[in-house]
Amino acid sequence: MVKKIILSIFCILFFLSTSFAKEEPKNVILFIADGTGPTIMHLLMQYAKLAPNSPFKDRTSTLEKLINEGKLSLVSNDTAFSIVTDSAAAATQFETGYKTKPEAVGVDKDFNPVDSVLIMAKEQGKATGLLTDTYVLDATPAGLFGHVQNRRNYTDLSKNLLEVKPDVVMGGGFNHFVSKNNLKSGVLTNILNKVPYKDDITPKNQDDTTFETLLKSGYAIAFDEKGLSKVKGNKIFGRFAAEGYPFNIDGLKSAPSLTTMTKKAVDTLSKNKKGFFLLVEAGEVDWAAHTNDAATTLREMLEAEETLTYLKNWTDKHPNTLLIITADHDTGGFGFNYRKMTKEEKEYKMDAGYVQGHYDYISPDNLDKLLEQKGSFYILSKQFKALPKDKQTPQKALDYINKNMGLNLTLNQIGLEENQKDFNIEKAFKKASENLGVVWNTTSHTSSPLLAIFYGAEVKAPNIMHNTQIAQIIREFLNEK
Repeated sequence: MVKKIILSIFCILFFLSTSFAKEEPKNVILFIADGTGPTIMHLLMQYAKLAPNSPFKDRTSTLEKLINEGKLSLVSNDTAFSIVTDSAAAATQFETGYKTKPEAVGVDKDFNPVDSVLIMAKEQGKATGLLTDTYVLDATPAGLFGHVQNRRNYTDLSKNLLEVKPDVVMGGGFNHFVSKNNLKSGVLTNILNKVPYKDDITPKNQDDTTFETLLKSGYAIAFDEKGLSKVKGNKIFGRFAAEGYPFNIDGLKSAPSLTTMTKKAVDTLSKNKKGFFLLVEAGEVDWAAHTNDAATTLREMLEAEETLTYLKNWTDKHPNTLLIITADHDTGGFGFNYRKMTKEEKEYKMDAGYVQGHYDYISPDNLDKLLEQKGSFYILSKQFKALPKDKQTPQKALDYINKNMGLNLTLNQIGLEENQKDFNIEKAFKKASENLGVVWNTTSHTSSPLLAIFYGAEVKAPNIMHNTQIAQIIREFLNEK
């Protein structure tokens, strides 16, 4: 009787030990916020915590929670021959583990083809996918499947993509899969009837057979959010814009949001019992930062935040998943800075309580003020320049800027003079934002170190690393037994 009891206890303990054993590594989700250095990440976290009208109930963003609950590393991204990188070299390095040259995709510094972590996952029988709110042949997605010396070789990149054939491919970039002859021949006539952005199409592919190859590839092709919602199969090719997406602040029109695409991708890829690899790129943070548009940058970060909230919740329910959040590089060198004020400005600002001596130390109200902006600098400037020439006066520019930014500035505060004949409206918008304390160092990339967050499954990640080590960490995770 005693032996039977001991045997029963042993069986129960064995069952419990196997039931609660560490699950095998299964899924990798790589979230890239393009152009998002630490200060742009901090902009989102400051908005959540300090803005008087912050919609965050606990005033803590999901990004901050991921940093607190995950493993955080400081990442450098120098290339084989340069201190500052572009997106192509950066993506190649963190997706393959090999250093390369700027502008190069999926090749090492000597231009030899190198395979990415997506290829590794595919070889293991996992489902694979990539999605972006730019275009799918842009640098960050292309590093997973492409092998070209120059990132703008869209014809070869389209061939590379259709050879690798990830299970899910979503984003913009219809232009890169059609040629001029495709349009002239009428082969696209029936297709274009389904394309809501057909008037924006400017063919960039040099091979007349690329689109035909795509049609024969076995993908279910969607051109808008409604079409995506109807896709039931496991092979999805979403092409939702002629080039990249519109900025969120300007409205996505018919395109699905980054979060909508991510949910669809995860639902589809997770059907594979062996797991999946997925790249999610919030690419338009970079585009907004290149224009030094803080309000549009914040809007893009809020969309990224919504996607990260979904991914964190999903990862929490699937502990054999490694979620990595990082950037390819910093764009713009964003920040807030205190400003020395004129006597008139000081008198105007005294009630705010953020003035000490001659300086305005910038009110948290300005975080809310950013979101009063009614459109991106790109669209607002384009609309102003479309006005009749006699309407493009400094005073009209001032009225236009105040109306669309929710401000009450003077001509001097936007850098214009009353009788000025020629002026740059984009510079006037940027000058206006300086009155909110916004400062940018450049319109290009910087060498700022980046943050990498490793969340979910346990991995070994050094506190300070090079971005090539991110690919190594993914490989080690997927190879773990």
